[in-house]
Amino acid sequence: MSHKKKLKIVFESFKPQKKFLTLEGEEIQFGSLDHVGTFDNVILELVNIRRQVPKEDGRRKDRISQCLESLRYLRSKAYRSGKRSGLITED
Repeated sequence: MSHKKKLKIVFESFKPQKKFLTLEGEEIQFGSLDHVGTFDNVILELVNIRRQVPKEDGRRKDRISQCLESLRYLRSKAYRSGKRSGLITED
């Protein structure tokens, strides 16, 4: 292992870890599987709500779609962060 890699690992271990607060008041690690799973649950609920909105309310349906797009982006950002930090590993 090179000197630069060792130094990077040491610096990352001293970085303050971000926390994410769930609706239950539980603190979870940013980028962990629980954090990504929280986004998945919210996305599934919004998809269910969007399906039930009548076609006449196209504007509201579009707003929900925009929210879903934002949540999917945040989910992928958290997933990438978890992969970089080692909280999420490929099996």
